[in-house]
Amino acid sequence: MTDKGIKQPTSQVNSKPAAGMPSKKEEQGGKLNKNQKNSANTKDDTSQVNQSSLHPQNKNQNSETNISKSQTTQNSNNNQPLFQNVKSSNNDYHQGQQNFGNKEVEESKELQPFLEKKQDSNLICQCENIYFQKLDSQDQFNKIKEDSKFQSMQIRIDQSNSLEASVEEFLAQKIKDFQIETKKIIYQNSIKSLTPEDKQQRMKYIRLVDDIPLPQVTSPNQIKKTNIQHKQSIYMYEPPKNTIQRHWYINFADQMLFDYYQTSLFAQDEIQVSEHPLLAHVLEKIKIQKSKNPQLSPKTYEGLNPTPILITNCHRLSTVNTQGGKFYGNNFQRMTTQELQQNMKIFYESKTISNIICMAAMGYKHGYYTQDQIKFTLQTAFKSFYAARYITEGYNAAHSCVINTGNWGCGAFGNDSVFIALIQLIAAQLSGIDILVYHTYNKQGTDCFQQGKYLYEKYVLNMQQKNPNLQEIVEYIYKLKFQWGMSDGN
Repeated sequence: MTDKGIKQPTSQVNSKPAAGMPSKKEEQGGKLNKNQKNSANTKDDTSQVNQSSLHPQNKNQNSETNISKSQTTQNSNNNQPLFQNVKSSNNDYHQGQQNFGNKEVEESKELQPFLEKKQDSNLICQCENIYFQKLDSQDQFNKIKEDSKFQSMQIRIDQSNSLEASVEEFLAQKIKDFQIETKKIIYQNSIKSLTPEDKQQRMKYIRLVDDIPLPQVTSPNQIKKTNIQHKQSIYMYEPPKNTIQRHWYINFADQMLFDYYQTSLFAQDEIQVSEHPLLAHVLEKIKIQKSKNPQLSPKTYEGLNPTPILITNCHRLSTVNTQGGKFYGNNFQRMTTQELQQNMKIFYESKTISNIICMAAMGYKHGYYTQDQIKFTLQTAFKSFYAARYITEGYNAAHSCVINTGNWGCGAFGNDSVFIALIQLIAAQLSGIDILVYHTYNKQGTDCFQQGKYLYEKYVLNMQQKNPNLQEIVEYIYKLKFQWGMSDGN
């Protein structure tokens, strides 16, 4: 099914650049200034489901998986951090729900211990604590052996930069009043689908405030090659191909997290909050809690320091078909309540749980990308991807981290689509991501992705045989002379 027929921004070196710094959106006569939109409102949106999901016979194709958090320790003697033997804490993975929960893992009778205790200090957790399904045992064993070759850095996740609560506790936090009736209808019907059991589910908000330095050498002996996949589609929230895959979905965020969920806007960011209405409750609760813990502040970057936000275990409760873009972005306010009823689907039996990565791209620049802009963009993607892998493998070293992303920041923020594809592919490999699924909406977006992948494979991977440092890779990208494009106005 198709969901909207919105063009992705053309990625050309000679495209007309956007001007000015990013600024907040302001309401003007029921609309928002086109040059004051955030990158989350990009037209190459990947947040919705396709039209076939609006019919009952297809409701089961909207499943997805989720993952969990981790802890690692660092080798202080040589300043080269390694995977260590660490148990997961706070949240265990509930196999039946495929989400994070605080219950013990309920293994079936078919599960059996597969590995004996290993003394290798590079493993992230004790192998004696891992139980595998028979069909996946060899895959999991091979993954642990492969991951043990690679180094990892410690990420601080504690009470100062994270908040965990039940769905019921988040629901107790009042959210803003919606500015248009259609969004109010979506929210009310979606929340009603939550069961008493759903409300006991625990969610977690994590803000990455500490620096995570990029690796300085990208030798193949240090960093494994990511399995890159492409889909010319929006996010489908599909079930994993096996029991060890844990999926994350990128939110094309603004600096201010979910800041326009209550407005008439309906682009990538707002659509994702509409589908996952608990995100609005998380935001409002964080706004109150940040007075006690400032590091919880719902900002995805401060100055030149990216502070991406990860949210786990959020129920996906509904979807709205934008009719090929007819009701996308600013046009959503034109949708009548009758049209909404025809294009809205509430998930009751088929609701799934999502893990979200909220990261903001730079935007509204002009001219050629500077080396500082390249570094910031790469650091943002690397930090976000690495944290997802860290959390995934912290629960179980055998789990594969799958990142679902797309043309991040290529709509309202005017980034070059080839540049963004190249950056995210590099970041995925630097952070040791197992699988990167790159979603594009149409052939134009696919062509830009393929160009980025070509540059990644032909040049970057070849450069790794020479063990270049990060600066050499940045200089290589800089010499390609990518140029900022024009904001698409959504």
